[in-house]
Amino acid sequence: MSNKRHAKHAKSKRHSVAPQQRIAPVVELFDRGKFPIKHDAIPFPDTASNFVTIDQYTITNEPLPDWPKKIQNQVEAMHEQMRDDPAAAIPQLERLIQKYPHVPQFYNFIAVAYENLGESKLSTFWICEGYRCHPDYLFARVNLIHHHLLHGNLGEAEKIFDGKFDLKQLYPQRDVFHLTEAVCFFGAVGKYFWLKGDQQRAKLCYGLLKKLGPKNCHARWLQRRVQPVAYLFTSLFSWHTVKVILQLPIYIILTIIALLLWFLEMVWLNTLGRWVRKSTGQKH
Repeated sequence: MSNKRHAKHAKSKRHSVAPQQRIAPVVELFDRGKFPIKHDAIPFPDTASNFVTIDQYTITNEPLPDWPKKIQNQVEAMHEQMRDDPAAAIPQLERLIQKYPHVPQFYNFIAVAYENLGESKLSTFWICEGYRCHPDYLFARVNLIHHHLLHGNLGEAEKIFDGKFDLKQLYPQRDVFHLTEAVCFFGAVGKYFWLKGDQQRAKLCYGLLKKLGPKNCHARWLQRRVQPVAYLFTSLFSWHTVKVILQLPIYIILTIIALLLWFLEMVWLNTLGRWVRKSTGQKH
């Protein structure tokens, strides 16, 4: 009874985003940068007959509450703690998983916490466990795909994709997705296509990720492959480096002025100053 009440409550709040909080749909992000949504020769994604274009949903960076307030507060607290203090977060997440096994976020958080501690085996265990318990949860699916791609298991990744390389194909009932969902999902899609040797589709994914956030790790991974020169340039010349370079002429000018003043002082003390003191009868 409790689970039904929670499900009903979650359904009423799920993916409700105020219009003023939404960011532009993906199609606008593409069009604004003159980036092709579909290649003439290679439709994206080229899969089943239920093909849907990625202009049919909205991506937002606003929170999308999934649970009643009591659970949602714990989800948000654990989301912060898994990054700031993963060692302290793990025992709490274990208790929360036992108490709320129907909440998939906790499985994701504990996997990330172990990964942050360098415990890759335990992280892998919870990635697999999260997908086993919640195969429809986007991050459970994407985390396992990334795990298989990391180890070169393209066949296992293909099984999880199930021929669906767009969010709307996976979740036709949803009209709004969070920014992190889109970034992680298209990061996995782009990596999959690159490892499979399909560079054109990988470039399409990189174009989308670049629009959503060029500094995310998935965009950087793809940029390193599809645009190695640009990746090298942005790696060497970060904004901090650019600021230092822009400030360098000022430092050089100030250094020259300081040296010039020092030189004039030496000239005054050793020549003109000595002559003036001698002519006026002043002692050194």
